[in-house]
Amino acid sequence: MQFSLRSTFLALVALSTLGGCASLPSGEQTAVETRVRDAVGAAPRSGHDEATARAQRLQALFAEPLTPEAAARVAVSGNPRIAAVFGELGVARADFLAGSLPANPTLSLARLVPEHNEPDVLKQVFGIDLMSLLTLPARRQASRAGWEAAKARAVGQAILVAGAARAAMIDHIAASQQLDLMQQADATAQAALVAAEAIHAAGNSARVELDRERLFAAEVSLRRRAAETEARATRERVNAAMGLPATLADSWTPARRLAPPPSEPVIVDGIAARVLATSLDRTQAVAALEASRALRGAGLLSSWLPGLALEGERERDGGEWKSGLGVGLVLPLFGLGSAERLRIDSIGAMNAAQLEAVDAEIGAMARETAIRAESARGMALDYRETLMPLSQEVFAGTQLDFNAMQVGIFELLAAKRARLATGQGAIEATRLWWQAHAALDLLLKGACRFRRDPVHSAEQPRPRTLT
Repeated sequence: MQFSLRSTFLALVALSTLGGCASLPSGEQTAVETRVRDAVGAAPRSGHDEATARAQRLQALFAEPLTPEAAARVAVSGNPRIAAVFGELGVARADFLAGSLPANPTLSLARLVPEHNEPDVLKQVFGIDLMSLLTLPARRQASRAGWEAAKARAVGQAILVAGAARAAMIDHIAASQQLDLMQQADATAQAALVAAEAIHAAGNSARVELDRERLFAAEVSLRRRAAETEARATRERVNAAMGLPATLADSWTPARRLAPPPSEPVIVDGIAARVLATSLDRTQAVAALEASRALRGAGLLSSWLPGLALEGERERDGGEWKSGLGVGLVLPLFGLGSAERLRIDSIGAMNAAQLEAVDAEIGAMARETAIRAESARGMALDYRETLMPLSQEVFAGTQLDFNAMQVGIFELLAAKRARLATGQGAIEATRLWWQAHAALDLLLKGACRFRRDPVHSAEQPRPRTLT
């Protein structure tokens, strides 16, 4: 077959670009940001900000005391981990583009100088990977599945960053409430100790009663110091979760207290289906299975015909040009491609099993989280509606009996300890409710709990040249 250098080059380029016009799905990143904004209520930070601009934006968010939900919004709009998440999404976009294009054609030029006084030999060789063209539709489908998984992973990780800030703020507000309670108890205990010392000095009480007041005051003081440490430590955890630099660590104030739990129960029935419908872990697992299925036929073909390439050669020898076309491939003599076929089948079976496992794990996790949330809600309400009022009545009655000298200091201190423990228990029960509620909310918004990377295509053999 006769062909010119120009016609050969144009034909090979046309084959290479046949469906090679893949474009980056740039508009889909906006969809990712919208999904995060809908879940958290704030636009994600997808780039690097100047320090001044970032500080100004955060200062505006710190104008009001931060609730757990506000802390989540601060994290999404300011935590550098969000920028890292979107940086990973950019890498996924590059992978999408790379997986959607055929292999580039090859061109080699050589000038052969004979040993004797004979004309030089000029050789031009073109090659194009036919296998990359034949498998392009399947690889594009797999790349699309990989891109969908990357988007799901980015959204899920962003929601988790926001969820970590929300959980940290819940702990900090609860710790601040515990500190307020212990400061009040410490002040009351110190005032009671001063009165007890005066009564003992007047000879109106035994030494053991004074010692008991001292012991109680010392216990309360010790617990106050522990509460101070916990409040400071949880604040630093909030700073880390929101991604704040040291210059902004003291720029915010927390909400004063956690809201009481709602009266409506958490509905456990049907929660698994609701979570699975939004699960971004499941989206990744489905994408992995779709990618492996898309690549199965292409992988089987490439295992039988590895390195299949269309090649053209043009040579000038002695002033005469010779040209021709040919096909090259790697001969699968050793193993006959069985290892690659085994790999393809194993990947498909693995991804199918992973999807089944994700369905089972997420369903069980959703039910467990809902059960724990409902239990925490009930306990928090029991403290608020039953235990706290009863402990107040018991303490008030014991105080009256003590004033009437019907009970001693031992019974009064026991009532004080019980009332303090009930107050601390009520705060802790409310904290547990909001943590369980936040965990369930994360699942319902689709937050990633497992990392499921889709299987991409195996590296395609490079084009060979016909010699």
